Amino acid sequence: MERRERRRRAISEAVNARLDRLAETGVTEWLPMPYGRETKRLPFREWTEYRLRQARQREKVAGYDAGWKRPTAPTAEFIWKLLAPVLGLRNVEKFIPPDVLRFHDSEPAERPALLVRAQQAVVVVLDRFIVAGHRRRMVTLNDVFDALAALWSDHYRLAQKHGRVSVRDLREATAAASWRDLLRNGIRVKALWAVATKSNVLYHVERVSSGNTTDPRHGAGGYQVRLNKRSAKLRQLEALIYRDPTYRRPADTARRLLFADDPLPRSQRRTKVCAEQRYNVVELGHRSRRLLNAQQRARLFLDVGAFRADYRAFKAEVKEVGRQLRKQYRLDPDLSTYRPRIILKNGRKVRLLSTRQKRCRELSRQIAENKRDSWWQTILGLLERYDKAQQRLSAFSEVAARLDARVAPDEKSPTSAHTW
Repeated sequence: MERRERRRRAISEAVNARLDRLAETGVTEWLPMPYGRETKRLPFREWTEYRLRQARQREKVAGYDAGWKRPTAPTAEFIWKLLAPVLGLRNVEKFIPPDVLRFHDSEPAERPALLVRAQQAVVVVLDRFIVAGHRRRMVTLNDVFDALAALWSDHYRLAQKHGRVSVRDLREATAAASWRDLLRNGIRVKALWAVATKSNVLYHVERVSSGNTTDPRHGAGGYQVRLNKRSAKLRQLEALIYRDPTYRRPADTARRLLFADDPLPRSQRRTKVCAEQRYNVVELGHRSRRLLNAQQRARLFLDVGAFRADYRAFKAEVKEVGRQLRKQYRLDPDLSTYRPRIILKNGRKVRLLSTRQKRCRELSRQIAENKRDSWWQTILGLLERYDKAQQRLSAFSEVAARLDARVAPDEKSPTSAHTW
């Protein structure tokens, strides 16, 4: 034990001396830390250098840690205590790479922060699945990686200066370095993915295949998420997330709400990104900037009572049509609508039927032939009604949640707010 500690101290001193020499040459940016595709395991020397670089970066940039917009420690700890028993999560250490755990044996003062970081990562990954359920979209390992890397990877953070990016927009070297950053921060992505992809009290998952493959049972894929809307744990979790002062869900096509006393989000240049290179850049002139600034200064009054009445009507529509489809027609409208794409041996691309389409065809075979056309018209009409109402719910669910976290349920007076 003493021999190992002496060796580690010697490594730390050598790394610190090397960083001092770099500082003498004029180096001022300590992160992101270069990655040269070292071994898969994390060596002590690399982990030590990353920690020392982080410390120097914090000295240079006062708001380094605050800029990540991660869930706060109290939120993460409270959610862990809320969900760990019902999800069967006995030990948070399973989400930390073994090498990092071993290195922290010699740094006991840093261990609590490491455990909190793992709890924060659990919150982020579960929330990504819940968001996918609300928006009725498939969630993949790339989506989870994007959510984690945006909050813990210095390489990924630097790439975001080109615009809003995902792992598909990165160069291969940047993507590999971003994965390494997560390992250096003590985040075990595969363990988090394994837990999140199991059905639980919050949601049910259905495996769907995707990508270019000649066999739909193999290849890339993801999960369709169906939320357990009756779950009290889900409601508690979302309430805690919306009340968190720093963490925000990823922006999407859903409507968002910004209260009048909230700080305005930083405007981003509209552009597309490929391999971290901008293209189709929208350049703003002086008049355009003046117009946008004037629009940002506008204040709109949101009639909370009217909004909540409309939102309840959307919920009632979803509930009524969903009950009719389930009870009268034995069709679950929440079945996956994703159609996997495959490439046949002759090279032709085709899309397979979704799970919901397969169920409809299966049920139609049980209908008398002379009534089948009428049955299809009824089913398709009900599914269209259900999907439209569900889209409205998804579009305004985040607005409703923010109102519930800020405005009392019985308050109906107009509230000054921006709505996007």
